Amino acid sequence: MKKIFLLSLFAVVACGAAFAQKGVSVAEKDVPSRMVIDFQRQQIDAREVSWMKIDSLTYEVRFIDGDNGEQGIRYTPRGTENRYYFSTSNCPRSIQDSVKVRYPKFKITNICVRNAKRQSSYEARIARMGGFLFWKKEKESKVLHFDVFGKFLDEE
Repeated sequence: MKKIFLLSLFAVVACGAAFAQKGVSVAEKDVPSRMVIDFQRQQIDAREVSWMKIDSLTYEVRFIDGDNGEQGIRYTPRGTENRYYFSTSNCPRSIQDSVKVRYPKFKITNICVRNAKRQSSYEARIARMGGFLFWKKEKESKVLHFDVFGKFLDEE
């Protein structure tokens, strides 16, 4: 009985740690008002708005813009980052090749173009999947940064 309890406790902690890397969904009322006001001022026609708390000082809002594109704005202590998400099937070939060579057991799960301080770059989230048949989950994930030409910069 003790072993079952310890295993289930370990599973809950492991799932919580994996979830925390992505961010935790929060209600708009729990986000600092300056961020909400700034977002509402910038994005008048935003739909399907959802807020996430990345860490104690960082929040990200994801939404669908007027052109039906998925966007995000990340508010950090260093400034604001605009993010433009797109399908992994449209990922540049140089980024796909770099991930295959550097991380052969991983696949790209999320990719976006990041604009911060007048500089653009790609940010790709990769994960190693595990599980059985139809039940798949992330075992390990990493965030990679690439320049506008698809050259690997660093890993987060």
